[in-house]
Amino acid sequence: MSAQHEQSHDERAGFWRRLNTWWAGDDRGVTPVREPSLGGREARTFAESEIWPAERIRVLNGLFGDGMIAPWSDQIQDRLVQDLDLEEDSRVVVMGGGLGGPAHRLQEATGANVLALDDRVDIADLAQGWLSDAGAVARFDRRDYFDTGLKPDFADVIIAFGGFSHIRDKKRLFSHLLQILRPNGRIVFMDFFVTGMDPECPEVAVWSALEDRPRYPMSLSAFGDLAYDIGFDYPDYRDVTEAHVTSIRTSFGRSVDIMKQAGADAPRLQPFLVAELEHWNRRLALMESGEVRYYQATVEYFGKSAVV
Repeated sequence: MSAQHEQSHDERAGFWRRLNTWWAGDDRGVTPVREPSLGGREARTFAESEIWPAERIRVLNGLFGDGMIAPWSDQIQDRLVQDLDLEEDSRVVVMGGGLGGPAHRLQEATGANVLALDDRVDIADLAQGWLSDAGAVARFDRRDYFDTGLKPDFADVIIAFGGFSHIRDKKRLFSHLLQILRPNGRIVFMDFFVTGMDPECPEVAVWSALEDRPRYPMSLSAFGDLAYDIGFDYPDYRDVTEAHVTSIRTSFGRSVDIMKQAGADAPRLQPFLVAELEHWNRRLALMESGEVRYYQATVEYFGKSAVV
């Protein structure tokens, strides 16, 4: 084992050491937990039970911020807002808007007209409630990704903070998204892309099986060819893996504080915090293996009259 691998393993294990150290000294009898492996048969998935109970929402809010279900750093958001250069009359569609937090933050930062969509009824219901309670201007709705019901030339920008790797038929998806984009419109999404030598490596397959939904990450070249065939320009990519990894680690650095603040509720929150740790540790392990990287991808549509 290389020194570099040992160091990265130690950093991942730090979440678990800090939690177990605190739990071991706690008098409520909370059972310490073992760091998971990428492919452990005992690994917990949220598909085993109700996916979004109040305890999980409380853990997510503590880790990532109100209205968030994933790490989203100020660094990534600030760079994204700068790249988008949106105006107050810009129309933005957010695909997969979490619990409403990303759409709300984007709308506040830009003043744009923001509509967030998700294809899961439970997420859409939770997000609508959160945005209403927050007094947010951004709107949220449940829509099928392959048939959003939006009119042609509706959006200046389509953003997917959590990417599209859970969607298998990406040609169908991006063909539909092209129809709702205005000429000179853009799709910007952050997602996992296969970067290892073997696009069907077992590590990616195991990770996919343990996610909340199966994942179908593409290589950069394969997605570029697909997007161009549909009618987009070739994508631009920016590797944001290190920023994403840092954001994950920063979020889980709050784990002990979350449990301390939970007080007598800590035993009820423990399994949900552990499940999130396992979920994100698997993602860290996959990125650090070199089999996948996390990219911001941008594809542009110049309209049917564009000169080729």
